[in-house]
Parts: sequence; C-alpha cells; structure tokens
Amino acid sequence: AERRPDDPRHALALATAWQYYAFNLSAAGRDAEAHEALKNQAAILRTRLADDPQDREIRRSLHQNLYLVGEALQGLDPAGSQKAYAEAVVIGEALRAEDPASVLVRRDLAYLRTGMGGFYESRKDFAAAREQFQHALSLFESIAAADAKSVDGRVGIAISLHNIGNSRAGEGDSAGAVRDFEKARSFYEPIVAADPSNAWAEGALADLYLNIGQETEKMAKARSNASGEGSEAACALYSRAHEIFERMRAAGKLTAVRMKPSAEARTSARGGAEPANDVIAPVRSPTDASRDEPKMFARRRAAWPSTRL
Repeated sequence: AERRPDDPRHALALATAWQYYAFNLSAAGRDAEAHEALKNQAAILRTRLADDPQDREIRRSLHQNLYLVGEALQGLDPAGSQKAYAEAVVIGEALRAEDPASVLVRRDLAYLRTGMGGFYESRKDFAAAREQFQHALSLFESIAAADAKSVDGRVGIAISLHNIGNSRAGEGDSAGAVRDFEKARSFYEPIVAADPSNAWAEGALADLYLNIGQETEKMAKARSNASGEGSEAACALYSRAHEIFERMRAAGKLTAVRMKPSAEARTSARGGAEPANDVIAPVRSPTDASRDEPKMFARRRAAWPSTRL
C-alpha cells in the first residue's frame, strides 16, 4: 500500500492495517506503541480526506479511529480522550445527517456515545454519563424500529438501559437503577433464551442479576425491612447470577472481565459482605466473546465493539 499512496483503496487498506497492528501491540502490552499506530492510521486518513473531503468511507474510518483513540487515552490523557470523542461526534453526526437510514452509521455513533458515557462515568459525572447513554439508547431504538429482527438493536437497547441504571446507582438512586435494570432484563432474557450458546449475553445477564440484587439489598437496608423481603429477593438474584457464572466457568467461557462480578456473586450468594460500591464498567456489545481484549482497550469494556473494522 505504501508503494501506491495515491490509490484511495490502498490508503484505506494501509490505515486498516495500522489499526489491527495497534490491536496486536496492545495485546502484547505495548500500549504506547499501539497508540502511535492509531496516530499513524489517523494521519493516512486525514491525508486522504484533504484530497477528497466528501469520501464517506474514509470519514467513517476516521470516526472509528477517533473512537478508539478516545478509549485508549481515557486513563493516559483525559483531555486528549475528550478531544478525540468530540471530533468523532462531529463526523458521526454529519454522516448520519447525510444518510439517516444507514444502520452502520447509527451503530457506530451509538457505540461512540457509549464510550463517552464511560468516560464521564469513570470520573463520577453520572449525569453527563447518563446523557450519553440515553443518546445511545435512542440510536439503538431507531435501529430496532427499522428492523424488528435486528439483534444489534435489541442488544444495544439492553446495554444502554443497563448503563443508564448503573449511572443512577452511582448517584445513589437505587429505585431508579432497578427500574432501568428491569427494563434491560426484559431484553437480555429473551436474547439468552433464543441463543443459550451466546456466552457474552449470558454473562451480561448474570452481571445484571448481580446489579439488581445489590440495589435491591440497599433499598431493603435503607428501609430497615424487618420482614427481610428485599434481602430475600436480593439473595435469590445473587444465586441466579452465581449459577450462571459457575456454569460459564465449567464450560470454559468465563473470561477475565467476568471474574470480579463472578466473585461478587459467589460471595453475596453465600451471605458474605456486600461488595464495594465501585463504578461499574459500561457494558459493550461483542463480536468475539471467546477471547479477552488487548489491555489498551479492555480497561472498561466487556468485549470488542461491533464497530471494529
């Protein structure tokens, strides 16, 4: 591709190669080099855009690149992360305005909004995080409305509702969190029932049971519920989460990102101490739940986003 720099197809191929190189470097723990690879990808894309500012394929690739840069820089350079996300939003919204019917563009933008929500949530700005998650929810709902059979749409709705619930939990609004979690549950459960082999969805559902149990238990303690009704309900949810995680463990499907919630579910199901109220990592949709992500992009998400080139 470097031998034919004037050919747009070869430029895009080279840019994509840099992105995959970044993934591989990150998997090897070479995060600084991985970030440099993403910068090289962006440089190629920007050069091509200077020649043809209306090239949609290049613009969409740059939008995805900026999303990954935003993810990569969250812990290293928050200001740089926010700048990358902001530019990605401008590109994504322009692409959507040009082609409102494009499912791919809406999906890209939805995952970008989810990433931005995670950025704010990691800084405990839960209101700003929820605003981004609600943007993502609206986009996923539009995808599902256009195609009732769209798995992406239904999974995205479940993810967004789960994340919105987490943002409410972070603010101490347990009742609001449970309402959103129950909405997410109404999407997750049919997805798992339709495809029991979907390890990612099964793990996400277990996470959700754990989260509902935690917030239900908090409400019961706040009421000093002598009947123990809330605590019993929480224990039942902990047990369901624990059963799923143990089934996944036995099948060799319990990945690293599920280890902490699995341990929390096991402890809670056995009547142990309540897990610490840490910020819960935003939920993401996978394309490959069989392996862990490279370190650089794994800090807060459960699996590769569908926006992967």
